[in-house]
Amino acid sequence: MDLVPAIWVRGGALSLRRISSIEEAAALLTDWPFDRRGTFYYLANQALEGLVEGSSAGARLAFENFCREAGILVDQTY
Repeated sequence: MDLVPAIWVRGGALSLRRISSIEEAAALLTDWPFDRRGTFYYLANQALEGLVEGSSAGARLAFENFCREAGILVDQTY
């Protein structure tokens, strides 16, 4: 399932990562360090796993909130 528009996150000191699908968002969560997993991580993970029952808009919002809380969300407002 596509995320339109894509969500941009920081991947390191000077790199950006484009998250354009639910699968890519789930992969980022899977690779997230265990010791940095908090409430927003688990909410986003549950929302992505529950897409069969919910809406992609809710999963997107949960994932964006996780990225914002983790400090990796790139603000796309100009």
